Amino acid sequence: MDLAREISEITRQEKFLLYHSPREIENILAKGNAVILKEGGKLAALMLWSDRAGWVEFHTGYVAPEFRGQGYYKKIQEEARKKILASSARNIFLFTRVPAVANLWRHQGIRASAYSALPKAVWLEILKHRLSPARWPSYFKHGLNIFKAASSSLHILEIKNPEN
Repeated sequence: MDLAREISEITRQEKFLLYHSPREIENILAKGNAVILKEGGKLAALMLWSDRAGWVEFHTGYVAPEFRGQGYYKKIQEEARKKILASSARNIFLFTRVPAVANLWRHQGIRASAYSALPKAVWLEILKHRLSPARWPSYFKHGLNIFKAASSSLHILEIKNPEN
């Protein structure tokens, strides 16, 4: 799939993104866990997420350099949120060290939370994913900088389902 390779290459080249292999991207796309915006046949922006024990983790948001500052991040963010809210997801979360990203998500209702706010089942899914050999190329890409991830803050949007 050409789109999966294109997105994988972006995650390989873009300094602050975690690397995702084409196979990982194909799986994300097959599950419908992505919002992709193209302009003039060119990938302008994308948002990727994964399911973690009934919760949704946003892990990749990207806007191509020539489209930055034009509201594309907000567009993909809003579209992703709508898509997830229409699903059976219980809650949405993300980890970030970037104050601007946290601020953008704050406008969507996501709030800073203690790490203890995530259920154990979610943490087990996160650990399983993070320790997978498929993630190692991303860790090699970032080298010792990967340890800075420990300073990331957790942000959660609690979804209030009418059935509950």
